[in-house]
Amino acid sequence: MDELKEQNEEQLLGLLKDAISPIAERARASSEQLRTQCVDAESMLRLCDVLGDIKYTPGLRKCAGNTLRQRLMQQQAWQELQPQLPAAQSRLMTALKSLRSDDDEALQLAVVQNVAQLMQLQLDNDVREWNEQLFELLAAHCKLAEQQLLSLSLLKLLLSSAPKLCEQYLPQMQRILLQGVQQSCNEATPLSELLLSAWSLAIPLYSKQCAHCLEQLSASVCPIVQLTRVFAREPHPRRSCRGLQTLQKLLKHAPEQVWPQLPLLLNELCQLSGDVYLSDELRTQALLTLKSCVQSRRRQIIRLKLMDRLLMTLHQLLAVPPALSSAGEELYFGSTRSALAEATQILIHIASESNTARVAERALRLMQPQLASQRTALQRLAALLFLALMTQGFSDMLPAKPLQGFIATLATGFADEERVVRRAAHFALSIMAECLQPEITKQAAQLMPLFTQYIDQLSDEQRRSDIEPSTQTRMFCTLEIYCESLQPHLLQPYAADLMQRLLKLCQPGDNSPSLRQMAFSAIECVAKILKSDFVAYFDRTLELALLLIKDSSDDDYLLLRSNAVQIINALSAVDGDKFKQQAPQLLAHCMELRQHEEGQLLTYKTMGLICEQIPEQLTPHFAVLVKEACGTIKELLAMPKKADSDADEDAAEQTESAADDDDDDDDDDEEDEAEELTEERHGDQTDNETEGSSLSSMEGSSVDYADGAREAILCLKQLAQHMPDALLPQLMEAERRVTSAAARLEESGKCAVFETLTQFVVLYARQRDMAHAKRKCQEMLPQLINFMRNAKDMEHVVVGYDCLKQLLQLLKAQALAGAGARQLLFGLLRRTLRRGLPCQFNASAELDMEALQHCSQALLEDQLVLQRCCELLPIFGACMSAHQFADHLQLVRNRVLKFLHQSKSSSSSSSLLYYNLLWRCMPALGALAAEYQELLAQLVAACATDAQPAAREFAWQLADWLLQHWASQHAAATLPHLERACSSALLPAAPLSAAERACVCGLSARLMLRDNLLQPALHLDKLLALLFTQLPLAEQCVHYTPLLQALLLLQQQQPQLLQQYAQRCAQLFAAPAHLPPAEATRAAAAQLLIQLTSVAT
Repeated sequence: MDELKEQNEEQLLGLLKDAISPIAERARASSEQLRTQCVDAESMLRLCDVLGDIKYTPGLRKCAGNTLRQRLMQQQAWQELQPQLPAAQSRLMTALKSLRSDDDEALQLAVVQNVAQLMQLQLDNDVREWNEQLFELLAAHCKLAEQQLLSLSLLKLLLSSAPKLCEQYLPQMQRILLQGVQQSCNEATPLSELLLSAWSLAIPLYSKQCAHCLEQLSASVCPIVQLTRVFAREPHPRRSCRGLQTLQKLLKHAPEQVWPQLPLLLNELCQLSGDVYLSDELRTQALLTLKSCVQSRRRQIIRLKLMDRLLMTLHQLLAVPPALSSAGEELYFGSTRSALAEATQILIHIASESNTARVAERALRLMQPQLASQRTALQRLAALLFLALMTQGFSDMLPAKPLQGFIATLATGFADEERVVRRAAHFALSIMAECLQPEITKQAAQLMPLFTQYIDQLSDEQRRSDIEPSTQTRMFCTLEIYCESLQPHLLQPYAADLMQRLLKLCQPGDNSPSLRQMAFSAIECVAKILKSDFVAYFDRTLELALLLIKDSSDDDYLLLRSNAVQIINALSAVDGDKFKQQAPQLLAHCMELRQHEEGQLLTYKTMGLICEQIPEQLTPHFAVLVKEACGTIKELLAMPKKADSDADEDAAEQTESAADDDDDDDDDDEEDEAEELTEERHGDQTDNETEGSSLSSMEGSSVDYADGAREAILCLKQLAQHMPDALLPQLMEAERRVTSAAARLEESGKCAVFETLTQFVVLYARQRDMAHAKRKCQEMLPQLINFMRNAKDMEHVVVGYDCLKQLLQLLKAQALAGAGARQLLFGLLRRTLRRGLPCQFNASAELDMEALQHCSQALLEDQLVLQRCCELLPIFGACMSAHQFADHLQLVRNRVLKFLHQSKSSSSSSSLLYYNLLWRCMPALGALAAEYQELLAQLVAACATDAQPAAREFAWQLADWLLQHWASQHAAATLPHLERACSSALLPAAPLSAAERACVCGLSARLMLRDNLLQPALHLDKLLALLFTQLPLAEQCVHYTPLLQALLLLQQQQPQLLQQYAQRCAQLFAAPAHLPPAEATRAAAAQLLIQLTSVAT
């Protein structure tokens, strides 16, 4: 028996040796024999012996360990081992004890995996005794200096190879790790590195543990933070980040255990992030950890008074010389993951999640001393960048006081003696001018001088050569952006100083071509905004522009000539008469310029404007112009598509139906957003024709070909509008080209397509081709509506509404005869009224921005969108039956009621738009308008005593309309509102003028005439008292007529009420010189006095 056992042992050893043989065939055959044979309990015990016997080579022991692990994973082998289980446990324990710290990790892993497998099998059978003994062994060895490293290595291997098993023994493992980390947290040794690695593996296992176990984990935070500090100084990048990686695991899986130590953690992270002697990778990791803290515990950081420390750390990280791109442009915030890039993200996050006013004030308090500091220029540069980043994150409008502080810091930066600081101030201004809209428009008095200051600071060398192209481009682009955001009356006071400098920069010889181009572009922007107020600069600007257009020999100046043409286009809106005088000369120059390669693209808009002024002189060139415009559109279609932009366009072109359910209630805007979406793709309508004449040259053009195609389309619109008879022979071809271009153009180009096609429909209708006009309108209407629903530019939506207005007025109900067209259009109207279009400002901020509507051009355009919508709705109602329109208007009524209840001011521009909208819709309702009588009366009462004259004027005009269209069945509900309006308006404190009070007296009298004075609904005694306080009215006042009629009726039906005013009436009406000359009015006065006298006697 012993001899047989010995033979089996030798056979097993032989197979193990052959399995690790370098001879592949022998190794394969032996491995197969080990897999199929030696599956009995004795063989497994022998494998345990080999694994734990140090006399064998590590390779042999590892082979034995791998073979044993495969056996233990088989259920049949495990069952056979059960009788010998104590022996197997003993021998695996021996194998574990046989390991040394210098054994290779693969051998240690082989032992640990087998131990873990046996532990798991024991655990499955609810037997824990041997498992507990193993952890006691590891804990005991960890207390021995010579065994600590090995024990922690084994523990780490156990965590990595059997995490589910370790999850059952976390308390035991936690004690071992805590003991080790508390003993070795003062230096970076292999032992402390092992501890951090083990903690990193153990921490994720706590996510499913009980609260008590998690609380015990909190004891590890402080030692891990200390180890993080120690390892940060290690030269090896991987070792230096070990502590931070462990902290990140803690924050991810057990954050609540970290927050009690937040001050310690935050101070350490700030110190590591700001230490310039540490690697950028480590500082980046520290900032990523810091970002996690800020995202989760921003409020706690503020309560702990640590936010200032954090912000100053971020400021310090910005205080570095900016990197330069290949084009020489400053990369202030970094383009890849770096400490600088992460710092900017944290700062933006803090600004976006904080109260805008408070965080702005905090930023100013911290940065103003830095801007005043003369220690280094980088500190001042960082302060400017810090404030600029803040503005990128603000989620609300910045109040006036901190806004003024931000602008003041820019002024300080512009005046700095260091060039690097001034350039940072230029960059900060470019961000603030865009991110602080619309509130920054109120700071024109502080900002506009900064632009002129920048121009004054340009040296002769900077002006003549392209030394700082990126800074110059940035500043002039910012100038245009800011000017475009201002309403004309705000820009006009600064136009003289600005134009003086811009015209100087346009001079050849003294300025580089790029600087001249930017100056011309800025002049064009100013001219577009000021329009007629730009007339003082018309002649000088035109002179400079014509000089460039004449100089058409040098292709290098093409971009300059392009700007010159655009300036001439802008001048057409400045002074039409002057432009008409210059039109023949301009036509000659344009025809000469169009002989050059790209001249056609530059001059389409100018040719359209010339067509408007002198169409007869354009006649000889008309056919060529139309042919060239259609050819330009064909060239666009022949150019290869850009894959990315086309994908975006396809996504934007997915049509979504505006079909709102008729029973949808506008009281809940969230429900309104759940509108039915109808997907419909407008396929590529381009044809395959190509004109090879200029395609290849245009692909590399400095002029955007899509822009040229857009101008060609708008030129066709002008021709259709001002030379319709000449265009008729080519109208079908022009229509086909314009229609096919829509799929290849961006938003502005699509807008031009719809403008032009609308004009074509008008032209068809004027030619009595109503069938074609109707068909084209019905084809275009859904596309136009869907375009407006997705448009990002408010100007394009305004143009779209103008097109819809033309089509509906022209074709009326026929325009909406297409399937679903009526619902689609009404959906657009409702969405606009809800401010649900992408280009509209958020409704929640609308009331706060009311004061800015006199400054911000964007807000003015926003109101223009609403205004166009309100103008279209009554026209829309006239295209259907009264009952159909009443169903639609019911939903708009809910919107008006909601606004009436929420609005703090009845005189806000939006309020008046909504109220006027409802009133304008009444004629389309016919007899059904009576149902709205009470609501309209409520609007009168809401606006009657408003501080704004426009609101009061609306109230009295609406009251007059109501009295003219009186519906007696609704009188009981309507009279109280109108009486309240009149009574409050006649009080001494009401802000009404004498003329308004006279008007209210007349309306009050007409109201009395509408009432049944025998059983009055009005409070006649109160109303009479207020009326007599307003008398006498102005001489010859027309409101005396209804007043006398009402008093006469009252004397007949309620004489006792008027008796107390008999003497007052005698004084007023006995000498009727001041009464209107109408005989009926004077007769009524005489009759009233007679009746009062007869009653008195």
